[in-house]
Amino acid sequence: MVWLGLIVIVIVDLSLALLYWRLTIEVSAEARGEPGGVWALAGGLQVGPVAASGVAAAGLAPRGQVHVFGRKIADRELTRGSEPREEPTQPASERVKRWQQQAERGWGRLNAHVDPGELLVFLLQERRRIVVRQLDVDLAYSFRDILLTGKLLAALSVLSGMLPPPVRLRHGASWDWVDRGRASVQGSIVVWPGWMLVDTTWFVIRRVSPLGRLGGAKAASGKAAS
Repeated sequence: MVWLGLIVIVIVDLSLALLYWRLTIEVSAEARGEPGGVWALAGGLQVGPVAASGVAAAGLAPRGQVHVFGRKIADRELTRGSEPREEPTQPASERVKRWQQQAERGWGRLNAHVDPGELLVFLLQERRRIVVRQLDVDLAYSFRDILLTGKLLAALSVLSGMLPPPVRLRHGASWDWVDRGRASVQGSIVVWPGWMLVDTTWFVIRRVSPLGRLGGAKAASGKAAS
């Protein structure tokens, strides 16, 4: 009995530790574009001891790296191979029609299992399990169309005053009569994966499983009868 009690205590402790485990995600990215089609992009993502980074530029194959506890475990080009891609034989209208049909079939399968409205409410409620500690966005831009530069400057000025405190948007326009831009993002996000797993499991039991749908139907019929 003593061993059984110890096992129960260990299981409860592990469950509580998983439930209240906080996962911090650090994000950093920067992109630049210059006249003539020259551009470069670099970014990184860190989740606990795992860090991933990538870089891409015009005329160069994109490359990515993965580090665990500071040790590089992967470093490769992010390409599908050296073989040239085959040009699509179908016209663009046919491809769009096919994508639309696939989207409609996916939407039908979703409706068959769960109410989209309830799913949207669930996803909005899950925001409590995701906390944005900090999100800094820096933008610098200029366009050959001066009117477009002014419009974007005005729109971003309004947007920066409407963002919540964890999000900071800094931007500046340049009147150089050239298409040029720079954007950088740095952020820190905290998630509770244990609570998200519990919420998702309970949502599936109540709304997706046959037993949950049967209980919901009985509850709805009882309200209608009363």
